[in-house]
Amino acid sequence: MASPTDLVPERYEVLKLKNGSEVVGMTRDLGDKIEVTLPMICQLSLVPGTPRTNAIFFPYAPLSSDEKVNIPKLEIVHRNLMNDQFIPYYDNASAKWMEMIENKSIPLANAEDLKVQEVMRRHIDRLLNHEKGFLEAPDAEFIEEMLEDMSEDDFEEFKYARPPKDKKKFH
Repeated sequence: MASPTDLVPERYEVLKLKNGSEVVGMTRDLGDKIEVTLPMICQLSLVPGTPRTNAIFFPYAPLSSDEKVNIPKLEIVHRNLMNDQFIPYYDNASAKWMEMIENKSIPLANAEDLKVQEVMRRHIDRLLNHEKGFLEAPDAEFIEEMLEDMSEDDFEEFKYARPPKDKKKFH
C-alpha cells in the first residue's frame, strides 16, 4: 500500500538536462528516474530601467494534459534545489496552468488574431523602412500606398481616417 510520502512530491528542484533545457518543478525520486510534477521552464530577464528581474514560467510540455513527467536520471546533467525566492512564483504559474488544463481554457490565438497581427506587422515594417525614417511623418503618397495594400476586411475604419494636420504627429 502506498504511503502519503509516496504520493507527495518531495521538493522543488531545478534539473539541467543533457539537451540544455532547465526544468523546474516539484520532484520525487523514483529510482532510475525523477518524477516532476507540473514541470515548468523559467525565463529570467531584466526589467528595463530598473534593477529588477522578471521571472516568467511556462510549461515544459504545454501540449500534454498530464501534470507529471518522468525524466530518466541518465538524461539529467545537474540537480539542485530551487531558490526559495522563486517558489511562490512557480507555484502561482503552475497552479494557473493546471487550472487552464482542467477547465480546457488555454487561451489560444485564432485566425482573426493572427490576421490582425500580420496586418499590423506589415504596416509597422513599412513605417520603419520608410525612406524618410521612422521619426518623420510619412507623406500622403506613402499613406495612400499603405491604404491600397490593405484588403477590404483589414481595418475598414482606417480607410477613411484623415492624416493628422501636424505632420510630425502620428495620432
